[in-house]
This record gives sequence, structure tokens and C-alpha cells, in this order.
Amino acid sequence: MSKKSSNILEPIAIGVAGVVSAGTISYWQKLTSSAIIVVIFTGVSSIVVNEVILFLFNKLPKRFAWSRKLVDKKAAYEGFYLEIKNVNNIRTYAVVCLNYCVQTDDYQLSGTAVEQDGRISINWKSNFVKIDTATQQIIYSQTGHFTHTSDGKIFDGVTYMNFNYFLNKNLMAGIGHYIDTIPAKSDFLFFKISKKDCKELLNKDTIEKISDYGIFVKRYHETKAELIFSWEHKL
Repeated sequence: MSKKSSNILEPIAIGVAGVVSAGTISYWQKLTSSAIIVVIFTGVSSIVVNEVILFLFNKLPKRFAWSRKLVDKKAAYEGFYLEIKNVNNIRTYAVVCLNYCVQTDDYQLSGTAVEQDGRISINWKSNFVKIDTATQQIIYSQTGHFTHTSDGKIFDGVTYMNFNYFLNKNLMAGIGHYIDTIPAKSDFLFFKISKKDCKELLNKDTIEKISDYGIFVKRYHETKAELIFSWEHKL
């Protein structure tokens, strides 16, 4: 549920809880002659009803992907993305996964850098994610590490993803920029990986495990990669 919708629901839940708890006063009075106990039971009733309403109309729908899209605009950004980068005039890739975490009631992002031949070189995970549905932008900070060196260097960074291509109002692709403490920085293109893409390159409906990243990138680079950077046309 969006922050605006949540702000509307909370006072409604409080009002309904107040009405329901007030209606239970006569019931509690029949069970006990203690005014203090009646007040306590009425207060507990109000809290329980309030929490049940918030759970049913806010927290519960967000536990399932199909219903989350009905109550939270940010859910449209969930999924896998392929990033295409230019590093020292060599095309590299990254597969990024954005998903919702029930435990934190927030979105999280993880990414894996993949070479043209499918080798995995770097992994990272978000520390903070901001999804701005008004500007169609994702901003996140991340901590990552190298997987192809023995020392496994740790780094921190910030990434911006700006959507600029839509199809039937669905998020499709955009451009991004990152900077980190490796140190490294670069612009990149990205697009959302569709069911069709997975069917063509993985022979299944979706990416299921990190080993799929390497297979997807290798096959994409071999069969679908187009010359998109200016330096590629000069080679």
C-alpha cells in the first residue's frame, strides 16, 4: 500500500476500532463488576481490532505478488533486470533482482556482475532502496565483494536507475549510473527481463538461481547483443 493510502487507512482503522470497542463495553460489564477491568478489556479490544484491520488491508495483501500490485505501486518494479555496461571499452553485464521482503516490509535489491562468457565476478546487495513511482526512478546504496580474487575486496556504492521506456504503461528499460569505492563509475543501459526473454535464452519461464545469470548473459551476448555504445561501432 502506498504511503498516502496507508495514511488514509490508519485513522479509519482507529475509528472503526473505537466504535467496535465501545460496543463491547456492555459485554465486559456483564462479565465483571470492576470498572478498571472493563476499561482494560475495552482498550485491548480496540487495539486488537485496529491491528486486524491494518493486517487485512495493508500487510496481508503485500505478502503475495499478485495482490501486492493492487495495493502498492512499487510492486510494478519487482523483477530481474539486465544491465549493459561499458568498462574500459569492453562490454560487461549485470543481472539485478529487485524483490519485496516480508520481514522488513520493504524492497531489497541484489546484483551480480557477469562477464560475456558467463563468468561471475562481483556480487552486491542493497543497504537502502528508494523507489520513486512519480519520477520512475530507483536509487539504492549497496555493499559488494569480488568473487574472482582471493582477497574478496569489499566495496560500497550508490546506483541510480531511471526508466525512460514503457510499453502499455509497463516498465521496460532505461539508463542508469553508479559510483563506488573500488573505485569505479559508469553509465549503463538496463531492461527488465521478461518471461519471453527467459523462454528464449533459458528455456524456462523465469530466472530461478544465480547459475542462470551466467547462462542468460552468455546466450544473450552470443545471440541478441546489438552495437549500442559509440566505441563498439569503431572496432
